[in-house]
Amino acid sequence: MKCLTLKADNRMDYTTVSNIFIDIYMPQANGEFVKIYLYLLRCMSDPDMDISISSIADRFDHTEKDVVRALRYFAGKGLISIEYGEDDELSAVTFLPINSEFTVIKKTVTPAEKLPENRAAADSTSSAQDEEPAKQFPIKENSELPQKPPYSAARLKKLTENDDLRQLLYIAQKYIGKTLTSSETNTILYLYDTLHFSSELIEYLIEYCVNNNHKSMRYIEKVALSWAAEGIDTIAMAKENSMKYNSNTFSIMKAFGISGRNPAAEEKRLINKWYNDYCFDNDIILEACNRTIRTIHSPSFEYADSILSNWKNKNVRNLADVAVLDESSLKRPMKIFNNTGSVAAKKNSFNDFPQRTYDFDLLEKRLMEDLH
Repeated sequence: MKCLTLKADNRMDYTTVSNIFIDIYMPQANGEFVKIYLYLLRCMSDPDMDISISSIADRFDHTEKDVVRALRYFAGKGLISIEYGEDDELSAVTFLPINSEFTVIKKTVTPAEKLPENRAAADSTSSAQDEEPAKQFPIKENSELPQKPPYSAARLKKLTENDDLRQLLYIAQKYIGKTLTSSETNTILYLYDTLHFSSELIEYLIEYCVNNNHKSMRYIEKVALSWAAEGIDTIAMAKENSMKYNSNTFSIMKAFGISGRNPAAEEKRLINKWYNDYCFDNDIILEACNRTIRTIHSPSFEYADSILSNWKNKNVRNLADVAVLDESSLKRPMKIFNNTGSVAAKKNSFNDFPQRTYDFDLLEKRLMEDLH
């Protein structure tokens, strides 16, 4: 087809939009979200305009929740920051600079940490990593949780007649960016009808995962099961859980002297193992990190893991147990083993020479013969 020639009239008013936004962020965003972002940019050029969440919602025939979701989405991408007033209502939006350096960084570090409700350790992950969420976030599973039931046609019809649930399925499609499959729909019904998650908590769950670059429904379900196993049934509890995990992860990275990046996938797996499989408190894990640095003078998750695995095998539960273990180790005589697994002779100036062996029974016999 013939190429278009683009022209501009100098009399036109302009709203400047970053090319990086157009090239990288706009294709990935929901179209309705993009409209709101562009409209806010336009409002920036006219300081006399009075705008509010409700006025934006009216202009685009959206609900106020739709507008807030759009703002949270772009805040999660690091394009804007949002502030809340004393009444916990959104009160200010700040456009953040977009440049090539920022874009590269944000491909590996999700800037959702800028939002209190989205402080999650995250990095860009492949679809294969979405299949193994335990490597990305702390996942606790509980075999006592009810299994996902098969939904009959009659049950599905009754559930989907619920306005609250219909709205939730619509929101899920907006976040994930595609029409839900029957299996994905059944997962949301399972969370709502069987695990008894509120629609608000499920919406936050999906937002939480998508803002951390995880759109796989299998991943979302795994996080939901983890929350259910821990008794998390409110948004406030979910926020507290994610903030606690991030705080612990940050303290480990700080103890190792690592800054400027998030833990890699294998490092996250070990962190998850220490907290959720071994159930160690933060102070024990930090002690292992500190001993790693003192011993080998460099950060090593593997070395710290060997320390913590040893403590786990010895039923260590707190720092007092570590102190008792240290004391018993000092009292125990040290043995040196050779490569065959047997105790090696202590090396000194005497046994540096080849050692002779004697048949004492034969010597005694010869001595008795000489005496006779």
